[in-house]
Amino acid sequence: MGKQPINLQPINLQPANLQPANPQPANPQPVNLGLWPRDRVQPVNLQPLNLLTPNL
Repeated sequence: MGKQPINLQPINLQPANLQPANPQPANPQPVNLGLWPRDRVQPVNLQPLNLLTPNL
């Protein structure tokens, strides 16, 4: 029985480390910075596309 609680202790520490997931929030930060300039180009491309819809 003494082995059971000893095995449960490390198991509880493993999921606890995965929950905070520090590297995950750090990744979207630089990704968002790269999307800012791309978002500005997208609306410019959508403008000509909108002109084609009324013509149809």
